[in-house]
Amino acid sequence: MAGTAPGFETGSIRINLFDGTRQPAGLSIFLQIFDGNQKQIVSSFADGPNIPIPGVPYYDNLGDLYRVVVHAKGYQDSGLYPVRVVRSTLVDADLMLLPENGGFHFDRLPAIRDSNPLIFSLLSNGLSDNQLQQSFSGAMEHQPKALAALLNIASAMQSIPVPSGAAIRSPLDFYWQLEWDLIAQDRFWGWVDANLVAAVRKAADLHTFAEEANPEFFHPGIPGRVDPATASWKEVRFDVANVQLTFHEKNRRTLQAPDGAGGTKAVDCVMAEPDIDYYKDIAAHGLLEVLPNWLTQRKTDPQAVYMLRWMATRQEHLPDFAPPMTIES
Repeated sequence: MAGTAPGFETGSIRINLFDGTRQPAGLSIFLQIFDGNQKQIVSSFADGPNIPIPGVPYYDNLGDLYRVVVHAKGYQDSGLYPVRVVRSTLVDADLMLLPENGGFHFDRLPAIRDSNPLIFSLLSNGLSDNQLQQSFSGAMEHQPKALAALLNIASAMQSIPVPSGAAIRSPLDFYWQLEWDLIAQDRFWGWVDANLVAAVRKAADLHTFAEEANPEFFHPGIPGRVDPATASWKEVRFDVANVQLTFHEKNRRTLQAPDGAGGTKAVDCVMAEPDIDYYKDIAAHGLLEVLPNWLTQRKTDPQAVYMLRWMATRQEHLPDFAPPMTIES
């Protein structure tokens, strides 16, 4: 498909297609590939799930940051940037295509308990079995986008390393108690062990997170219930779909958490507000997400977050992003 002038050094790209179940997708697509100079290298029809593109130009500069765009009938468009072409090397580009008018298919609570115990703890802490079932079923029926956002964010948090003493934990390893009536399609609110604040601050010192200035402006809280934010940090591992952890430390509560020996222990907790942004760059975030969403009252789409975070982890060769749900027709 690709053609280069004689004598040019080249690399190769292999396009791998996946659907909303995170499985290979044998779709017929229209494929476009642009190099970092915005020159179109490929414009062709092809059949998945695996499409090799040999002989794409290698420039040894920013021209090697390629952009891949895929169109398929009955599916939302998908794309990946940057795909870094390497000389004489095959580079994989894993793209997820979600069905038009697709919906969320959630795992049931017993399956989540068995396969994702930390996510199950987030959902269930502070609730009886009956209360948990009512909250989860109610969200599935009446707030599917909010439940999807909750599972996206929880799954992403589970993969983030933060230092805690001599150990490395994830934010989800700390005690959480979710406020089920405050879940939304772009974030959730809940009480968390106050020690997580120090752990994230230390992770920021190691450049895993970047601190947001003036967090009270972007995270004003909920009048009469949550005070404005006191601290906020954004994950910086990926180009897209990074977790932001915002803390409202003026809101504190002591909760009883399991002590690991069959009893409970008192845990000093603060209010937390995790969310996932589309973009890593603060300027791009402000121009392309925050302002349009604010002007139109539209919120971050959990389907887009699901797709972007999955592709980002694949691109960095990390364990797959696998929330306890799929997106299907």
